[in-house]
Formats: sequence, structure tokens, C-alpha cells
Amino acid sequence: MNTSTKSTTKQKKALKLVIVALTLTLQLTSCQTLKKQKSEVPEFPQPYDTEGNLIVTYDVTTDKVSMPLWYWKKIVRYAVDVQGVEEE
Repeated sequence: MNTSTKSTTKQKKALKLVIVALTLTLQLTSCQTLKKQKSEVPEFPQPYDTEGNLIVTYDVTTDKVSMPLWYWKKIVRYAVDVQGVEEE
């Protein structure tokens, strides 16, 4: 086997590895939200804890809104769910 055949074989093997790696990466990173039925319109999460206390605060001097991380995650989930319904 000569040098050009060896390099061609190595290139083919490298190309196959790149294709496999790219395919696996795309499969692992592709994310599709679960589409909700039209009857399942998501409701915006209420800004109250289990005891009925308001959990979102607004500071006038700094013009900032503060909230717990778990509530922020609920808002993000709501936005994703709404987008899923709109795409139907």
C-alpha cells in the first residue's frame, strides 16, 4: 500500500468519525418542546407563594424587579409552553 492510499484511508476514517460525532451532537442537542393541545392553553404563573405572599418585589430607586429563581423558571417554562401552542 503506498503513501497516497494510506492518507486517503485515514481521511475517509476521519470523515466517518466527524460525521458520527456531528450526528450524535445534533441528536443530543436538538430540543423540541412538547406541543400542548389547543385546549391546553398555559396559564401565567401567579406571583404568590403557598401562603399567599407576593414574591415579586420592585425597587423604585434602582428600577429593578426581584424574584426567587424557582418563580423565574416557571415564567420561562410558561414562555416555552406558549411558543409551543403558537407553533401548532
